[in-house]
Amino acid sequence: MSNKILLSQIDHLVYACANLEAGIAEIEQLTGAKVQPGGVHQGRGSHNALLSLGANCYLEIIAPDPSQSNVARPLWMGLDQLKESRLTRWCVKSSELNLLQQKTNALSLDIGTIQKGQRSLPNGDQLNWQLSDPKACAYDGLIPFFIDWQNSPHPASQLPAACELIAVEAQHPEGDLVASILQKIDLNLNIKSGTEVKLTAHIQTPKGLLIL
Repeated sequence: MSNKILLSQIDHLVYACANLEAGIAEIEQLTGAKVQPGGVHQGRGSHNALLSLGANCYLEIIAPDPSQSNVARPLWMGLDQLKESRLTRWCVKSSELNLLQQKTNALSLDIGTIQKGQRSLPNGDQLNWQLSDPKACAYDGLIPFFIDWQNSPHPASQLPAACELIAVEAQHPEGDLVASILQKIDLNLNIKSGTEVKLTAHIQTPKGLLIL
C-alpha cells in the first residue's frame, strides 16, 4: 500500500473543518498527539493549526477565520463546500513551479497562476512561499496544488515529532482518468473508481494506525 516515492513528494495534507477549535480537538482525540498552533492566512479568510506527519510533511487543520468575514468567496481549500470535516486537498513539493506550470499547460491541465502566500505565526514571525492556485485543483481536489517554501523554513521542521504518514489513496467517479493525469506529472496516487470522492490518509499515531 505504501508508495515511498509519493510520500516523499507530499508536502502536506489539508484537513478542512467548519471551526478550528473543534477540528483541533477532533484530531487530537483521533491521534493522541498534540496539535501545534499555526496562524492566520490574511486575505484568504482562514486560519490553521499543524500536526507533524514526518520530517518534511504535516497535516494542516484549516477553518474559516471569523475575524476575516469580508474576504471574497468562495474560500480556498474547499472550506465553503464542507458537510463534515475531511481531507479536501493535498499539496506536493516543487522547487520549479514555473517549469511545472509549462508542463501542465502542455498537458491542458490548469493549475492556476503561480502566486505568493504568507502566514503570520503566533510569535509574530511570517512564513512566505510560492504556490499554484489551490482553487484550481481539478477533479474535486484530487489534482494537488504545489508549493515552494523558498527561504522560509519548512513548517514541519518547526513541529515536535508526532505522527507518521504511511500512505495516501483516493476514490473518484473518474478514478482511472485522474490516475492517468497524475502519472503524467510523476505522481502515482492510488485511485479507485467509486461514486464518492474521497482523499484518505493512513497515519501512524500514538494511538495506533488511523485512517483519516
